[in-house]
Amino acid sequence: MLSEAWNDRQRLKPINEELKKEKPDIQRLNALVKKLGQLPGTIPAAKLNKKIAEINAIIAKLDDGKTVFYKDIGKEFLDQNGGLPGEIMPDYLHLSGKGYDIWGKAIKADIEKLIK
Repeated sequence: MLSEAWNDRQRLKPINEELKKEKPDIQRLNALVKKLGQLPGTIPAAKLNKKIAEINAIIAKLDDGKTVFYKDIGKEFLDQNGGLPGEIMPDYLHLSGKGYDIWGKAIKADIEKLIK
């Protein structure tokens, strides 16, 4: 599984490098990755995709504090037991309206800092 996460890093890093080259002053906020198979109801914490944590750890290392920023907002989507409710991500890939509200609130202050 770690080798799969390493391969993801190999794909993600060039994207950030290309953006730095083309737009050296652009600021980016890399948020978390969520990709899960379709399951009904809430996905219990134990069943959440462990590769996501590995990919997010790699993305976090791209944060240079100047033009690339990372914030893990994954916990914002989870219920009190650490599960992912279907009402937040109905197909377990795309956010619902409620999910986008949570996402927006979680990154609002960071985006406001970036656009100042």
